[in-house]
Amino acid sequence: MKKSKGFRGSLRSLLAGTAVVVISILALQIPAVSQGKPLSFSLQNLQGGTLTSDSLAGKVVVLALGGKNNPLDLSLLPQLQRLSDRYQNRGVVVVWVATDSAKSGARNYASDQDIKAFAARTKYSGIVVRDPDGSLLRTVGANQMPTIVLIDKKGSVSLPLVIGFDPDGQDAVTELSARIDKLLP
Repeated sequence: MKKSKGFRGSLRSLLAGTAVVVISILALQIPAVSQGKPLSFSLQNLQGGTLTSDSLAGKVVVLALGGKNNPLDLSLLPQLQRLSDRYQNRGVVVVWVATDSAKSGARNYASDQDIKAFAARTKYSGIVVRDPDGSLLRTVGANQMPTIVLIDKKGSVSLPLVIGFDPDGQDAVTELSARIDKLLP
């Protein structure tokens, strides 16, 4: 006959299970990059060139990871344009990173022309690059889109990441400006 664990044994099992769940949830919240560590990337722009982290050295960079197939970007891109306009000629570069797949037939496929048309429709005229395999998305540990990554003049990520976007209640320009101003001299 098998002996019962009793109340203490059941309580220990419950606490151990709860701890595993809490640790798993917290692990999802921790970005893959660390404050103070440089972020290295190389992304294709829509003109056939490449935008690299090295080419942006000495500038504050705003990377907004999203995509043509993300409906929240319809509201976010006009705010990115306002942000770009606000910091024009002040050493701040705003970049929209389209994470749509470049593989025809993929569920989230978008051609370069589709992405250009989407940006134009939202009146975003800033820098647009592609991350079709999601490598930058994984590098920064983003698990939701849009995700906004701020990079300081030394090329290091300024945490926390801005995860998600509420088009009805969030003014991205105000929130990001406060953080950008702290990164500028």
